[in-house]
Amino acid sequence: MSKAEKDILRDILRDVKAGYRYGKDYTWDYYENKPYRYPFFGSALYLTPSGNIGYEHFGSSAIKATLRDLEWLITVIFKTTPSGFLRDYIRNDQSAIA
Repeated sequence: MSKAEKDILRDILRDVKAGYRYGKDYTWDYYENKPYRYPFFGSALYLTPSGNIGYEHFGSSAIKATLRDLEWLITVIFKTTPSGFLRDYIRNDQSAIA
């Protein structure tokens, strides 16, 4: 893994530990080619009450909040790189969602 990818991984871990969630914003969707609004943020990564990283991706579970475990989660479970993860998922403030 390149230095840039490791830096992105560190940033993701820092954000999750700070209470941010990563996920997909489904607020806008289309029906019959017309947008309609409904508030929904689908969380992919978040901090659990026990301090682990919770994740949802075809099921849900949790891992330790370490760089090594986060790297495994992104590369094996999400099947992408840290930069690819940031391309597909957005960061959101957990307190605004809960």
